[in-house]
Amino acid sequence: GAPDSRLAPTGAACPRNYIWGQVLDANGRGITDARIRFKGPLGDLETVASKGPPDPPGIYNILAPPPGGIWIIWMIDATNNRLSPDITVNAPQGFAGGGSCPTRVDFVQRR
Repeated sequence: GAPDSRLAPTGAACPRNYIWGQVLDANGRGITDARIRFKGPLGDLETVASKGPPDPPGIYNILAPPPGGIWIIWMIDATNNRLSPDITVNAPQGFAGGGSCPTRVDFVQRR
C-alpha cells in the first residue's frame, strides 16, 4: 500500500521498523478486531488484532525491529482458520520515497 502518515504506527509515512496496514471490508471500511497471524524471522508465531476507535478502524501494526529478516503474515478467523494466502515481507526496510511502502500490507475482503 501507499505511504500514509495518518495510518502508520509512528506518524511517519512509511515506518521502517513495522509491518503495518489496514483490514478493510468489501466497501473499503476498516474492520475492527480482525486477526492477523505472523511468523517472525526466528520462527515465532504471534497474532495481532486490527484496531478500532480512537484509532482509525482496521489498522494493525507488527513491530519488526532490526536486524530484520523475512516475515510471513496472513489473516485468520476466531478459530485460527486461514482466511488469506501467506504474504512475505522483508523487514525492516527503508522507503526511498516513491511507489508503495515496502512494509505496508492491506487485507481487503472479497466476498
